[in-house]
Amino acid sequence: MGDVKAMRLAGLSTSVQTTMRRLDLVVANLDAGSLNDALANVRLATKDLDDTLRKFKRYPAGFLLGNPPPLAKSPEKVRE
Repeated sequence: MGDVKAMRLAGLSTSVQTTMRRLDLVVANLDAGSLNDALANVRLATKDLDDTLRKFKRYPAGFLLGNPPPLAKSPEKVRE
């Protein structure tokens, strides 16, 4: 049984080392400028989505169909 565990441990160790080498390559090739631009775009899109959802919650029909109708005018008393 000990040999099987040792073999599994050796295989796991090799797998972890391989994964770490791949991760090192990915990190070394990362373009920080592009990543920052992408994150800024995600933040902007999230803000826009948040604003849109607020408008939808406030006035769902208007969000789907357009602006609300104009307010009705109260009837004026007729002077005699």
